[in-house]
Amino acid sequence: MKPQVLIRKITAMLLLALVPAASSQVQDLGEGSMQVVGNGQRILPLKHTEVKAEISGFVAEVSVTQVFSNPADKPIEAVYVFPLPENSAVNEMTLTVADRIIKGQIKKREEARQIYERAKAAGRTAALLDQERPNIFTQSVANIPPGHEIRVTLKYIQNLDYDHGVYKFSFPMTVGPRYIPGQAGSKSGTGRSGDTGIVGDASRITPPVVHPGRRSGRDISVDVKLKAGIAIKNLRSTSHEIKVRNIGAAAAEVGLDPEDRIPNKDFLLTYEPAGKAVDAAVLAHKDGREGYLTLMVQPSADFPLSQVTPKELVFALDVSGSMGGFPLETAKETALRCLAGMNPGDTFQIFTFASGNKLHFTRPLTNTPENIALGRSVISSITGGGGTEMLDALRQVLEFPKDSERMRIVLFMTDGYIGNEGQILSFLKEHLNNSRIFPLGVGSSPNRYLLGEMAVLGKGTVQYVRQDEKPARLEKMIERFYDRIAKPVLTDLAVDWNGLDVMDASPAVMRDLFAGQPVFIHARYKKSGSGPVMLRGKLRGKPWKMAVKVELPERETGNSAMGPLWARARITELGRAMYGKEDADAREKIIQLALEHNLVTEYTSFVAVDQSTHSAGQAPLLVPVESELPEGTRYEGFFGGSGSGLASAASVRGSFEQAKFSSQAAPGRAKNRAYFGRSEVLTPAVESEKKKEAAPAANGENRVAWLAGELLAAPSMRLARQLVSLQDGSGAFVEPGGAQASLTHQALALLALAKARSLFGAHLDSALQKAWTYLRSRTPAGPGCKLAVTNALKGGPYMGRSDIRGELESLSDILGELK
Repeated sequence: MKPQVLIRKITAMLLLALVPAASSQVQDLGEGSMQVVGNGQRILPLKHTEVKAEISGFVAEVSVTQVFSNPADKPIEAVYVFPLPENSAVNEMTLTVADRIIKGQIKKREEARQIYERAKAAGRTAALLDQERPNIFTQSVANIPPGHEIRVTLKYIQNLDYDHGVYKFSFPMTVGPRYIPGQAGSKSGTGRSGDTGIVGDASRITPPVVHPGRRSGRDISVDVKLKAGIAIKNLRSTSHEIKVRNIGAAAAEVGLDPEDRIPNKDFLLTYEPAGKAVDAAVLAHKDGREGYLTLMVQPSADFPLSQVTPKELVFALDVSGSMGGFPLETAKETALRCLAGMNPGDTFQIFTFASGNKLHFTRPLTNTPENIALGRSVISSITGGGGTEMLDALRQVLEFPKDSERMRIVLFMTDGYIGNEGQILSFLKEHLNNSRIFPLGVGSSPNRYLLGEMAVLGKGTVQYVRQDEKPARLEKMIERFYDRIAKPVLTDLAVDWNGLDVMDASPAVMRDLFAGQPVFIHARYKKSGSGPVMLRGKLRGKPWKMAVKVELPERETGNSAMGPLWARARITELGRAMYGKEDADAREKIIQLALEHNLVTEYTSFVAVDQSTHSAGQAPLLVPVESELPEGTRYEGFFGGSGSGLASAASVRGSFEQAKFSSQAAPGRAKNRAYFGRSEVLTPAVESEKKKEAAPAANGENRVAWLAGELLAAPSMRLARQLVSLQDGSGAFVEPGGAQASLTHQALALLALAKARSLFGAHLDSALQKAWTYLRSRTPAGPGCKLAVTNALKGGPYMGRSDIRGELESLSDILGELK
């Protein structure tokens, strides 16, 4: 058993020992209140959640069974606010009472509520499922008889996330406490917060939470049957301990380890194709007059790393109370690593936000060693506390004076624990101001709906980092961010269906695509047909196109998920158009789509009534189900106070061994460092002198040579990207001050790029060819690239070194291919 699992088990046993067994005698505190039993203990109506997922290709079909019980001596009404994936199409609900299964009916929200309330008043067992946000739902179960068990099963469909060749399935398990702006008033729900003028449904998205030292009394199981359709590799979970049974090369069964079943963090499962990644796939369904299809395309565009333009980077950190502890430390470490990853021509600003906001510099700072040191000092000293006034934060980062020569890129680091998502997204939709926003969700259970929509409206992409993320994964994530903002973007995308009878495609207007990003297109059709479909766009302003073969069958009873997925995509688009304004026509379209395809939305709900049960005259006790605090967070970070002695253990829930970032060598200990292929032993004193010597090179007239030398000594995509960012349109390498590097340093940089090309792939071809085109223009006609580089390096101290001569020999083939 792994150490962290053993710690979780022991801690859970200790916490359970602190909760005395509940008596069955109920203390009636009045309808609408949290109910407790006579000796002061709680009623815990939710016993277990069972999740079963079947993944086929890029589609997951999931069933979620919630098991409720009543330990009291009179009927109860359980109200459970819980999360589901933000892109889930919830299209089925059943209520199981004893051996009876009652299928839920989709109705307009108000009608479903009326049916439920009448059944509750009549003493009948009933279930009602409402959507509060695309990722927050409320399950109400009325009249659970004393000593009985009730099961409610939901089913939903979703596309898997797919990015840079990695498929990801996620299942959220808890709703993190939301910060609610505005003056609290009355309540329309059972939550902690009153409704406000800004968040009119605050009481429906703020369930009570488990207090420190207590348990929720429930657990969760997750079982996944994976049929990828292609051979896969690297099947893993970064969030949970799992058990895996491989079934051939393309299938597997995955389950949670029995010791890791506390529902307090998102379940994450990822895998990769073992061979070449699929660049296009089509699934279609037609079992009647109308058919549906989903087209997934991974553009085969060449996203070259060349002509990297300087950016104005804003590192925005959420320092509110909910981020306290490990999440804030992770955000700070991410910002520190981002500082190190900037290109030489970039500028940066640091911004922190909570109840108040702060720009830490009067203007953006240039990328110099002195400014980087200042930035590191500011980030390291950041502390947190207070609420999350995100609207003011967005307003400030988007509207402070811009650098006319640089695009503003905002890396927005937050857990997203707010209730006013609509207000935030409405503002962002109208005030992007030619910036791009790249949200970074921090923690074990971030608000993925908010962060994903911020990425769509902010014309960026979203990434997520757990509070215990391993340094290597964090570094890879940061490099992916810089890779995306360095490479060209595929813009003005549109689909030419080439005469196929396809209609109502969603998205109607496609967003810009970054390297490694796919696009999912959902549509419906009536007539069968086949042929090449053309995806067109622009790359660096030049036309780009990609043909995809599509077949629309006359009859296909499989892939029945395509209809609900299309309807869900259309509903998402219609909802996005309503940010910041009421649109009765769009609202009615959403309702009609939902009723036609049996989907839960903001305006439609599932309701089920067991007509055989009857307990009239006994008004049920209202029992809201408590939510677990997200793993890695602290109770006092949300609600203030120091909590009990077990507060940290109760809120962290097993995350006791956190990764420590930025480990430093112990004082006085020597460090080894490869330098141009040679190993030097550096004592702290010698290292200090080396840093003093390197600083001018890193920032002054020899920056090109410094980066080239570092790239040859310790190759990385970060160093390759930073070196390419110093190339001008002719292919010449230019120092930060504007002067062209010497011919010797041009040759050294070309050699370094050749080594990076040999390790990291063809997207460096363009930059390498340009470097050779420039060097060739500066050398006598005739010699090939290797000889030209050799001759140019003779003008400096490099050809006397065996490591440089070795690089020239090992890279002969790549240099020889340059024309």
